[in-house]
Amino acid sequence: MANNYFLTGPIRVGKTTIILKLLDRLNLNPGGFFVGRAGKDKAWLKFYFIAAELYKKNRFNISPADKAADNKVDKKLIFAYREDRCEKWVIRTEVFNNMGVELLENGICLDIVIMDELGNFEKRAKPFQDKVQELLDSNVLVLGVLKDADNPFLNLIKERSDLILTYVSKENRESVMNDYYHRLKKII
Repeated sequence: MANNYFLTGPIRVGKTTIILKLLDRLNLNPGGFFVGRAGKDKAWLKFYFIAAELYKKNRFNISPADKAADNKVDKKLIFAYREDRCEKWVIRTEVFNNMGVELLENGICLDIVIMDELGNFEKRAKPFQDKVQELLDSNVLVLGVLKDADNPFLNLIKERSDLILTYVSKENRESVMNDYYHRLKKII
């Protein structure tokens, strides 16, 4: 039986919202991470880790924060940034390999490990990638989002036989949420 469940699809279709609804409906204590964004939609300036454990404690908002909140993001959590939307991203691989690995490791003893989202920024973060694969190889229940992209790291995950990968669209997101709810309810 598969214990690795991932969503993919276009940006802003509701993949993370599905995960948040599942955590609520199943009353799960999550470990792992969500990705926070700072800046404006389609002109992001920072991407950073949010510990999934904070979801239950603070009911955090993973939508773009206002400017004041953007400045409060702990720098050790920021894994990609740029000063202006026209600039190239500065990728901080060490954040994936330190904080990202730590967040995933801390989630092992909780109900479920969240990986929201895996994409292009971490493609040079080998220790982080290894930790992701280690968790996917384990009996830990994993729920996450895979960026709808093509790179060796994501392709390796997509090729796993123990992975349920579902494409989310505006038309099917409610049925996907219900399907995942029933699948996960049988496991937990």
